[in-house]
Amino acid sequence: IAPDQREGLDLEPIVKIAMEWFNNSNADVRENAVRLVGSCFAHVGLDRIEPYLAKLKPVQRELFDAEFDRRSNEEPEPISARARAGGGARDQTSLPNGGGGAVWGEMPAPQVPPPRGPTGVGEASADVDDTACQFCLRQDSTFTPETVDVHYWRECPMLIQCDFCQQVIEIATLHEHYAKECESGAPARSKASELAPGSCVLCGIGVGAGEDEDWRDHLIRDGCRNNPRDANRFSG
Repeated sequence: IAPDQREGLDLEPIVKIAMEWFNNSNADVRENAVRLVGSCFAHVGLDRIEPYLAKLKPVQRELFDAEFDRRSNEEPEPISARARAGGGARDQTSLPNGGGGAVWGEMPAPQVPPPRGPTGVGEASADVDDTACQFCLRQDSTFTPETVDVHYWRECPMLIQCDFCQQVIEIATLHEHYAKECESGAPARSKASELAPGSCVLCGIGVGAGEDEDWRDHLIRDGCRNNPRDANRFSG
C-alpha cells in the first residue's frame, strides 16, 4: 500500500471500491469486500481504515471488526501499524460448505431470531442441539455454536437476509418483519403492503396453514424457485 511501499497501490480507491462491493446483494461479493478491507488493514492499521467505516451500522461493523481480529491473529507480516480498537470475535474456521473458496475467519453471530416454537413465535426449547440447525433441522456433526452461525448467515434455506436492514430473518416471518420490525421503516412497510399474507414472500405461493412444517415443505422438500439459497436446485 502506498506510500509505505514505493510501488504500492493507493489505499483510497481500493477501500472505496470494497465498500461499494459491500453493498452488493450477493453474499460472496460482500464477504470478499470485507476480506479486501481486512487485507488493507493488515498493511496500514485501523487509523487509516476507520474513516471509510464511519457510516456502517453496528451489525455491519461487527463483520469488519471480526475480520480485523482474524488478520491481527495471523502470523506477523510487514505492516505500518496494527492498531485496533474493541469488538469481540469468535474463533472460527472455513465456511462449512467451502463458501465458493472464501475463508471467513472469525465471524460474529448474525442477528437471527430464535425458531418459532409450538408455544409461540420467538420461543425456543431450552435444550438446544448444537449439531443441528433449529430452522431447517439439518444435522451436521461438524456444527459448533460458531459454525452453525455461519450456516444461518449463508446457507439455511429457511432464512434470508432482509434487503432493507441486512438482518437475517426467517422467511416465514419476513412479511411481519417488513410490516412491523424492519428498521428501514417506510420502504419495508411499503413492501409489506404489496405482499399477500399467508403466501411465500419470495414466490407468492400459498404456504398452507403457515406452520413450521408447511414452510419446510415449501422451502426444503419442494424448494422455492425464488429462494437465493436454493438456486442450485433450479439452475438446470
